[in-house]
Amino acid sequence: MGWLRRPIRLGLQARITALTAIVLVAMFVVMGLIGFRNQAASVQVGLELRQALAETVAAHVDYHIGYMLDELAAVAEELGRDVPPGSGDVPAERLYKVLADLYRDGMFTYDVFVTDGRGIVLAVEPETLRTTLVGADFSQHPHIRRALETGQPQASGVISGVAVSGPLVSLVVPIKNANGEIVGVIGGAFDPTGPTISGFLRPMALGETGYAQVVDGQGMVVASTLPGAAGMPSQHHDLILPLIQRGEPTVSPDAPIMEEGQEFHEVVAFAPVSRLGWGITIEQDRAEALAPIIQARNQILLWAAVALALAMPLVWFTTRQVTKPVLALAGAARRIASGDLSTPVAAAGSDEVAELGRNFEAMRRRLAAWGEELEAAVQRRTRQLATLYAIDRAAAQSLELDKILNDALDKVLEVLEVEAGGIFLLEADGETMTLRVSRGLSDEFAQSVQHIRLGEGISGRAAAERKPVVLDVGDYPTERLAPVIIQAGFQTLASTPLLSAGELVGALNVGTRRARAFPPEEIELLTSIGQQLGGAVANARLHQETRQRAERLSVLNRIAHALAATLNLDELLEIVHREIMAVVEADTFFIALYDGEAAQRELDFRIRIDKGVREPPERRPMAGGLTAAVVTSKQPLLIRNFEREKDHLPPVKLWGTMEAPQSWLGLPLLFGKDVIGVFSVQAYRPGAFDEADQQVLSTIADAVAVAVENARL
Repeated sequence: MGWLRRPIRLGLQARITALTAIVLVAMFVVMGLIGFRNQAASVQVGLELRQALAETVAAHVDYHIGYMLDELAAVAEELGRDVPPGSGDVPAERLYKVLADLYRDGMFTYDVFVTDGRGIVLAVEPETLRTTLVGADFSQHPHIRRALETGQPQASGVISGVAVSGPLVSLVVPIKNANGEIVGVIGGAFDPTGPTISGFLRPMALGETGYAQVVDGQGMVVASTLPGAAGMPSQHHDLILPLIQRGEPTVSPDAPIMEEGQEFHEVVAFAPVSRLGWGITIEQDRAEALAPIIQARNQILLWAAVALALAMPLVWFTTRQVTKPVLALAGAARRIASGDLSTPVAAAGSDEVAELGRNFEAMRRRLAAWGEELEAAVQRRTRQLATLYAIDRAAAQSLELDKILNDALDKVLEVLEVEAGGIFLLEADGETMTLRVSRGLSDEFAQSVQHIRLGEGISGRAAAERKPVVLDVGDYPTERLAPVIIQAGFQTLASTPLLSAGELVGALNVGTRRARAFPPEEIELLTSIGQQLGGAVANARLHQETRQRAERLSVLNRIAHALAATLNLDELLEIVHREIMAVVEADTFFIALYDGEAAQRELDFRIRIDKGVREPPERRPMAGGLTAAVVTSKQPLLIRNFEREKDHLPPVKLWGTMEAPQSWLGLPLLFGKDVIGVFSVQAYRPGAFDEADQQVLSTIADAVAVAVENARL
C-alpha cells in the first residue's frame, strides 16, 4: 500500500485537463446553486407581487366603501340638524327627498333607508320596497343594532335570505341630533357581485386555476371570479379568519385544500379591507404559479450539463496544442528567474503562445533595463536619505540656527543638482519672511528679496498654501520681484514650506538657470526636508529663546549693579546702551531725556546709535511722532511692521540719511507719575521685536528712570 503515499505526478496536459474539468464541474455546481437561489428569489418576488396585487384591490374596495360611508355620514349629519333637541323622531318631510337623491346616485343598487332610534324603518327607496319595508324592524340585523348602540358606522356581512336574487351588503351610519343623541340610522344595500366590488376582481384571474375572492368577517365569500362561489364559505376558512382579525396583509406559499377527496396546494395572497373587516384573497394552484420558475431552473441545469459534456473533448485537444510551446516558455522563465537576462527567448508562429513568447522576450529586455534604472533609483534615493540624515545629524549636533540652515541648504543643492537656493524664516509678526541664508545669489538679488510677505513670490506662496510649489519663471506670481528673477537668469523655481507640528516657520527655495522638471520623488523629498528642517528650526529657536532669556536676566543683573555703581549720567547711559544692544537685535538705539514745561519741552538726545555710529547729543522740541506718543500715553509702544501698521501711527521723523525703520519699540522713563524721558530701539526688518523684548526693556526702563533721577539729584 506504499504507492498510496507516493505523490501523483501528472504532466502539464493532464494537469490542465484535470483543472479545467474541475473548474467546469464547479461552474456546473455554481450554476445549479444559482438556479436554485434564483428560483427562491423569483418565488419570493412572485409572492410579493401577489400580495401587492391583493393590497391594491383591497385599497380600491376600501376606498369605495369609505366613499359610500362618507356619503351616508354627510346625509346623516344633515338630517340630524333637523331633529329638535330632546326629540327622538326624525322629521319625515325631508326623508323621501333625501333618500331619492341618494338612491339616484347609483352607489346603493338595492335600497336606501332611514330608521328611528329603535330600528323601525321610517322611509325607504325605491318606491317599490315601501310597502314591504316601511315599518319593518331592522334592529334584528346585528350591524344596525351595533350602530344604534355604539354610534359608529357599521357594515354587514353577506346578507342572504331576503326577497332578492343574490347576496347583499348593507352599510349604515347613525343619525345624531344637536345634543349628540342617536335618533336613528341611515343606510343602504348593494350587490357585492356588481361593479362596486367585483369590478376590481374580474381582471385578477391568473392562469387556468387562479381566482380572486372577497371574504367577509365570517369567512363567507362576498364576491369571486369563480362562478357560484359568492355566498359560500371560503375554502381557506381556517387560514383567512385569523388574518382578517389581525388585519395583516400576508401571503401563504403553500395552503392545502381538500377537493373531491383529493388534497391540493395553493398560493394564497391576502390583504385586509379595514372599513368592512373583510379580506381580499388571490389564490392559484401552487404547481401552476411556480411552473415558469421551475422550468427556467431546469433549463439552466440542462444547458450547463450539455456545455460540460461538449467542453471536455475540446479541453483535451486544446491542451495538446499548447503544452509544447508552453514548456519551452517555462524553461525560458526559469532562466530569467535565475537571473539570466542575457539569453533571448525564442518564439515562432503567430498564435497566442507565440505572442506570449514574444512578450517574454520583451519582458526580458524590459527587466534588464529596469535593473539599470532600479540601480540608479536606489543610488538617487540613497542620496536623498543621506540628505535627510545629514540635516537630522546637523540638528542633533548643533542648536545654532545659522549652522543648521547653511548645512541643510548645501545638502539640498547637492542632491537636487541646482545652483542656487535660499531659506526664509517667518518673523514674529506672522506675515513677513526674511531671507536668512542663501547660495548662488548676488548681493543685489539677496537684498531685493530680503523681506517678503506671505503669498508673495514662490516662497511666500508655498508658505501660504502649506505645500510645495514648482513653476517656470514665466508664471512667477509677483510683479515686484519678477524683474529681479528674470535678470538673475532663473528658469525654474521650486519652494516648500518649513513646518513644525503643522505650524509654519519658513520656506526653502531652490532655483535653476535652465529649464528642468522636478519629478514627484523630488517634490516628496522637498516636503520631507521642509518638515524635518522645520522641526530643527523650531528646536533651534527654542534654544535661542532660552539662551536669550538667560542673557536678558544676566543683562538685568549687570545693569542693576552698574546703575548702583555710578551717578555719572553719561556713563550710566553708556552702560545702558551697551547692555541693551547686546540683548536685542536692534539697528538703532537712543535715549532721550526731556526737560522744560508745557509747550517749551525739549528732548535732550543724550545717546543715539544708528547702525553703530554714535551721534552727538542734541536738543529738539517734542513735537508729534512716535516719541511724543510714548510720552503722552506713558505706555510702551511696540510696532512689528511699519508697512502694515503705518495708517494707524503718527508720522515717522527721520534724521539725516537715516533709513525708515520697519520695527520699533519705545518705552517711557517714568519716575513716579512723571515722564522724564524715552528710550527706544529700531530695526530695518519687520518683526524684530516681540512682547518678551518689551517686558525686558520695561524692567530696564524702570531701573534707568530711578538711576537717571538719582544722577540728576
